[in-house]
Amino acid sequence: MNSVWSVGYQTIVFGPRIEEDQLPGVLDGIAAAGFKGVEFWQRPKTLPDHDELLSMLEKRNLELLGLTGGSLQERMKYCGDNHLQYLYVEEWDPLLSPEAVAKGFRLALHPHVFKKVHSLDEAFKILYDHKELLWLPDTAHIWIAGDSPLGAIRKGFRQF
Repeated sequence: MNSVWSVGYQTIVFGPRIEEDQLPGVLDGIAAAGFKGVEFWQRPKTLPDHDELLSMLEKRNLELLGLTGGSLQERMKYCGDNHLQYLYVEEWDPLLSPEAVAKGFRLALHPHVFKKVHSLDEAFKILYDHKELLWLPDTAHIWIAGDSPLGAIRKGFRQF
């Protein structure tokens, strides 16, 4: 598995909806802060058309890194044939995950406190069993789960 380690801006701080007239300013601020990529937390139905969003990002030299909001089905439908870097998942769904991978989507596992997969041991077992998954660590969730964020990153670099 090829490892790609990137730091991007996650739009969760803007809440469930970024108003259409505010999105250009939000993206300008993200670009001005020096980020190169954006992960959108908002559901696809609240975002501009996929091609329009990509155009808005391109004008600011930003890349669409991933989508986390809504169901995996919603995110796949939103992207259509345009496969971005990853789609966020909190577990390996034995029915839907293989379908997404077969359609060319890259899935990124995000262990999340209070969800089925929350510990590093659980996450690394799934990542080992499903090499097509990327790993999307979150230092806050790793810490709250009682694991070491630095140890997790080191272990991830060695294993993936």
